[in-house]
Amino acid sequence: LLFYRLTPTENLIPQILDALFQLAIQSVIIEGGARLLQSFIDANLWDEARVITNENLHAGNGVNAPQLINAVKTGEESLQADKISYFKNSVQHLAPIL
Repeated sequence: LLFYRLTPTENLIPQILDALFQLAIQSVIIEGGARLLQSFIDANLWDEARVITNENLHAGNGVNAPQLINAVKTGEESLQADKISYFKNSVQHLAPIL
């Protein structure tokens, strides 16, 4: 278990990237709320995404899903009532700007 302190009054993404670099972590799965996911998408800090939808699930009003930018759909499959769509980022970045 590792603990890395972030400063909530500063931009979190550069802090997270710095922590990952210091810990020599090269691959990360981001699971979070729509706002967190959208912040990584907007910064072009994503390589691939999996979007799971279920047309039978009606939860009423909620938070809008993140909007993928530069996404190319690479596949799709069904698993029971779920549809899983696979996307890749069409714009490759050399290195994140901190």
